Amino acid sequence: MADSNDFPATALSEWLRLAEMTANRLATVVEITPRSAYSLARGDSDLVSTKTLIAVSNYTGLTIDDLLRPYYASTLATDTGSVRINRVLAKISAHLHTPRCQHKLARFMHPDFLCSGSEYAKNSVEPMTFENMCLANASNPYKINSALLSATWFTPGAQKPTESTLLHTYWRAMLTDKAAHTSTDTTFIILEFVKSIAELEDLERPQIINWWWHRPTELHAEFANKRVKGFGYDEEEIDLHAELRANQFRQNFHLNPEHNANKTSQFSGQLKTD
Repeated sequence: MADSNDFPATALSEWLRLAEMTANRLATVVEITPRSAYSLARGDSDLVSTKTLIAVSNYTGLTIDDLLRPYYASTLATDTGSVRINRVLAKISAHLHTPRCQHKLARFMHPDFLCSGSEYAKNSVEPMTFENMCLANASNPYKINSALLSATWFTPGAQKPTESTLLHTYWRAMLTDKAAHTSTDTTFIILEFVKSIAELEDLERPQIINWWWHRPTELHAEFANKRVKGFGYDEEEIDLHAELRANQFRQNFHLNPEHNANKTSQFSGQLKTD
């Protein structure tokens, strides 16, 4: 069976295209047969088991309805509107929790990059450089496979998505421990890019300068169960606490006069949690 994503347009084939993932790789990650993954990507779900549908839905964020019904071309929740930024997100998904994190992702990170989050603030941990973030991720005791669930530009007032530099993202991670036990985790991440889509030159590479994350516990089992029951992605049901954290993040940003010409920014201090 050829390891290719040359499929007719289906919800899963579009997801695979944006994630830069093959159907064979998806089968390995979610522990289903390659034949089932290829069948779903082609839109042929007649012989795919319910257990397989649930596994694919839980990992990709696509509803079972998305996986079963005929595909109608529309913008997926993971499409940022920029092929270059979509590719950055796909590479983050593939390499963030691997020993190759720094080698594969460093070119997309600004020299002044900082990573912080609600857990850091709660435990009085200083924001991390990109190198330290990669080292921390690589030392995790779990094998982690991450998938992007959604990506939305923060557009206050009349700002257009192509003018924004703050990207709100939700990620689903599948964690496997040494005993081969698996669990899932959901993380909300705000990525601040140095330049908006509109500001990027034709051959310019997008770069991230700030990364802020929060793990909303309410999204774990409950969120997956709603998809299993056929519900779609409902932003109103997303953890309000995470949205409050996002507001705190934005309020704690201030433009650094030394970097103003480059539209970069830095943290003004530790984020307070509760």
